This record gives sequence, structure tokens and C-alpha cells, in this order.
Amino acid sequence: MAELYSTGTNRILYRAETFGTEKTVTAYFWNPSLEKSDLQTFTEIEQGLYYLDYNFASEGTYIGLFYEDGTKKASQVFRVSKLSTISNKLDDTLEDDEGVYRFTENALEQAPSGAGLTEAQQTQLETIYKVAQADMKIDTTTSPWQLVLLESGTDTEIMRKDLKDKDGNNIASINSLIGQYIASS
Repeated sequence: MAELYSTGTNRILYRAETFGTEKTVTAYFWNPSLEKSDLQTFTEIEQGLYYLDYNFASEGTYIGLFYEDGTKKASQVFRVSKLSTISNKLDDTLEDDEGVYRFTENALEQAPSGAGLTEAQQTQLETIYKVAQADMKIDTTTSPWQLVLLESGTDTEIMRKDLKDKDGNNIASINSLIGQYIASS
């Protein structure tokens, strides 16, 4: 949908199919009361581009039906709203505090609580961050061996996970690919 921010004459641009030139491009428009306009004729600019200056006399939704050489080619919906109508909706939302705009008290009262995360959510988020930054080591003193995640740069353990091979068998010796890698390093 095309948005127009003023009533009155607005320029409509149209691109002909395959950028065709020397076409007769016309259109009918239906206003918000669904009254059909007279046939409107576009002027060719060049290279398959055409324009029409059309009078959108009132606010609301218009429908355009476009023709090339008498054959219907496209339709378009136009929403006409004066910019002042849109900006007036902000009057009870924003206020000017010596050049710095801020939300009004009413807008803040109507907004979601903004209380942020619950304590549990905050803890989960912190844990995810720690895991993403964690140092890793493999503990070969346990059976099965375990991947140990440590807080970055510390010995503080975040979590442990048993190591398994691709078949789901526990890894507990150097008789596995991971075991052989560890033994060689």
C-alpha cells in the first residue's frame, strides 16, 4: 500500500511492463467513498516510466486500476493521511523538555511494565553468557571422562558433561578418537 501524507495533488509514478515505451497508460481511481474517477492518462517520462499528477481530495483509502494500451495490468491501494493527523497522535505520547523529547507520564503508565527479567531469567542469561565464554577441559580421572566447563580464567566449575562416542558409548580410555587425541597432546 502506498502511503501519502497530504491531500491534494500527488504525483504517481508507473513502470510499464518490461519497461515498454510509447504506450498509452491510463487508470481509474476509486476514492474513499468508492466513487470512480474519469479515465486518467499518464505522461511518459522515458524508458518505460510514466507519471500522473492526481488529486487525492480527502483522507482515506483510494484504489487505482492501471491499464497499458487498454489492457488491465496492475492495481494499487493508496492510503492518504495528513502528516499532521499522524503526528497529532504523538501529542499524548511525547513531550518536549527543552529540546529533549521524552515519553509522557501517561504513555509510560500505559506501556508494558518494563520490569526487566525475573531473577530466574537473569540467572539463566548469566549462565548462558558464562558457558559461551567458558574455558574447557577434559577430566580423565572420572569414568566416563567428562567435559568440564570453567568460568573464563578461573577454576570455578560451571558444568560437567559425560563424554560419549558417536554410538553413544561412554569414553573412558585412550581407545577412542578423543582419547587418542588427548594422549597425543
